[in-house]
Amino acid sequence: MSVRYRKLLLFSILLILILAAVPVSVKAGSIIGTKFMISQDDAEEIYPAVAYNSERQEYLVVWWFFDLDNGNYNIRAQRLTKDGAMISDPYFITTGGNVVNRDPDITYNRVHDQYLVVWQRSDPSGKSICGRLLSGAGELLGEGDIVIQASAPNYDHREPKVAYAYTDDSYMVVWTQQEISSPDIYTIKAQAVTHTGALGLLTLVSNSDSEYKGYPDIAYNRHMNRHLVVWEAYDTTLNVDVIIGQQIHGDGGTYLGEINFPELSIYDCRNPTVAAIPTAPDMAKFVLAFEKSFDADSDIYGIYLDEDECRPFAFFEFGHSTRDDLYPAVAGNEVSQEYFLIWREEITVMTGIIKGVVLDSSASELGTNYEFLGLNTHNPVVTDGHLSDFLLIWHDSFYAADDHYIFGQLFGNRGYLPLISK
Repeated sequence: MSVRYRKLLLFSILLILILAAVPVSVKAGSIIGTKFMISQDDAEEIYPAVAYNSERQEYLVVWWFFDLDNGNYNIRAQRLTKDGAMISDPYFITTGGNVVNRDPDITYNRVHDQYLVVWQRSDPSGKSICGRLLSGAGELLGEGDIVIQASAPNYDHREPKVAYAYTDDSYMVVWTQQEISSPDIYTIKAQAVTHTGALGLLTLVSNSDSEYKGYPDIAYNRHMNRHLVVWEAYDTTLNVDVIIGQQIHGDGGTYLGEINFPELSIYDCRNPTVAAIPTAPDMAKFVLAFEKSFDADSDIYGIYLDEDECRPFAFFEFGHSTRDDLYPAVAGNEVSQEYFLIWREEITVMTGIIKGVVLDSSASELGTNYEFLGLNTHNPVVTDGHLSDFLLIWHDSFYAADDHYIFGQLFGNRGYLPLISK
């Protein structure tokens, strides 16, 4: 056997072994394992959020811990491995009495291996938007909370969401501002925050006027270094709830003007959610989903949007013919080039399940009717995770009148190339 042939044979064997150990993405995926309990304390544990740490291959889940008996209204956290196992015990990000810290959101910064958690704080002075930096291991950083938007008389600040802009190395926090007056004035605002916790540019994302606005969401498109912010608003001319959008640059400042969807003007549209796959092969880099109500029935509706002017690229709709479908959440995975869209299907006011669908980045449906069962599953959220995985988080209870707890479920495809031998 020649030296050249032996080298070629050795290279071929090494290549086969490497390929055999590398997971491959297979479209659509499936439910991985069973649902698991993340926290079950003697309190209401609700409104979770989750982010994936790609450097450490783990997740950080945060939620509102609502202990009415002891006056504890704070943000709690739990680290998870990429397989959903607990890393140490749950812990509090916020503490203190005479305040209510609620409605958290979280994002991960892979440049500095840190998280930013944001939430709404209510105290005797009013409602503010606060945040806290955490290390990649979930440790509290800095000397205290970051006041992103201070409270002020006659102002209500609520519903914060956060994303991270990789190119500009900047966080972006969005929220609803309501000025209590006659009439009330609504504005969607955005605040850039550095990895040290310093405040950057403040952006007025929407017009400031008396038309109701609320429930913003945000997704970052690294390909163009822009965020897409979406929110629900009441159109006083059409007398319906509509979805509005606005792109802003990675470190703040608006790009072009507000985005409207006249195709939806005969429906009530609420609770928007948005995600991006910046490496999608065509111009459709965003998926926007929301509740669409018509004839007393609510379904989940969505649009693929191009990355420049956010023009509709394709439409889709899911829902039960007789049940309301509510509270959509969506995440995009660059490895699998798939979105996972989930929502609550309401069986009764006190019972519901979570439904899910996989969408290809090139605007095609890959799999439907995934069901995640529970008694009263509510407020589901989802993030992309390890390789082609997604992690779903929601709150649920064991009995109709029981406290709510935090649950999780992995979804994806963990297929491996077989070891080939002759």
